[in-house]
Amino acid sequence: WPNPTTGQVRVRVMDRLVQGTYAVQDAAGRTVRTGQVAGQAVVDLSGAAPGPYLVEVRWPDGVARARVVLE
Repeated sequence: WPNPTTGQVRVRVMDRLVQGTYAVQDAAGRTVRTGQVAGQAVVDLSGAAPGPYLVEVRWPDGVARARVVLE
């Protein structure tokens, strides 16, 4: 994760063989990006409004959340 970021955020699942999903929500709780991740993915937030975002990654055995700031 670069945090703060200017547009791209890296997300990963610790076990590279496990598939997961990610969702990025803005401060109002609106989902602005979603996708699949297998090991690692780069989420492009370019075009999104600057501000705080919540990134949530889910996989079969768990969930992780992190806040990121888009400049």
